[in-house]
Amino acid sequence: SRAEMEEAGDIYAKAGNVMGIYGMGLTQHVHGSQSIGMLVNLLLLRGNIGRKGAGCSPIRGHSNVQGQRTVGIAEKAHLVPLDKLKDLFDFDPPKDWYGTETAITSAVGTDILARKDAKVLGLFGTGRQARRHLVAMCRIRPIESVRVFSRNAMNRAAFVELMRGHVGARVEAVDTAEAVVRDADLICCATGTNFPVLMGEWLSPGQHVTSIVASNKGVVEEGSVTRPRREFDDEVIARADRVIATSKDQAIQDEQGDLFEPVANGIISWDEISDLGELVAGKVTGRQNDDEITVFKQNSDQGVGFMALAALTYDKAIAAGIGIQI
Repeated sequence: SRAEMEEAGDIYAKAGNVMGIYGMGLTQHVHGSQSIGMLVNLLLLRGNIGRKGAGCSPIRGHSNVQGQRTVGIAEKAHLVPLDKLKDLFDFDPPKDWYGTETAITSAVGTDILARKDAKVLGLFGTGRQARRHLVAMCRIRPIESVRVFSRNAMNRAAFVELMRGHVGARVEAVDTAEAVVRDADLICCATGTNFPVLMGEWLSPGQHVTSIVASNKGVVEEGSVTRPRREFDDEVIARADRVIATSKDQAIQDEQGDLFEPVANGIISWDEISDLGELVAGKVTGRQNDDEITVFKQNSDQGVGFMALAALTYDKAIAAGIGIQI
């Protein structure tokens, strides 16, 4: 109402310092950039740009598509015009080696569920997520050998050549998907596939599986795919002793194939699937012995990685005596 707008205006006019914080609600439409311009102009009217305790700050929205491309936060730096940042601020922005919540969240669940002595990693995928998951998995386990597979032999070779210098483990390409799984202690599916790449019949006792593809029913309804995306088949769930999802509610809401379809087919019930938060808090049990097969479906980034990075940044700033107390 007009009265509410006038009340907000009075609050702004009387405030000593103002920070304009925005997210997808302000940007996720055709006139998003103009909306940000109006916010900046409003802050400039009273000098709330470029001084202590004031300014304009975006926050990341939940959507990996709309949030990243409209809010434009550099958590996914390949969506940001890095050359322009370099010219404007005279530094070299990171083009690839920066953390993402996907790999970090995967590491949280994997660290609890995988055997502590896991030394052989089987990796599906050769793209950006595969690179980051390889580094993450090698940080949380004493990985000595990595076997990687994707459909394109040239991509496999290029991945091996690139990643040998970033991890201490021996990295080698294999010619079949099954070869990734055989004798692996830890299996990581970090692909962009629409169809299962991991078959449950290949699994052996003691293995752990982490998978990241998270479909949603909207993608199916709009016709982008003919059926929910899958990264592993139903037999993986059938053979698993423990199944953890980052967010079970998200899997239900989006009808995510890797969990939703096994439930619909009577292989597992939703009550038998637990959330990552419950696992971290000790409310549910993880691996009970070295012979169990465990599965972590990293189906919904939760920002736990950002929280850890924020705490680390804060601690470093305090130790260095820099930053502004707000």
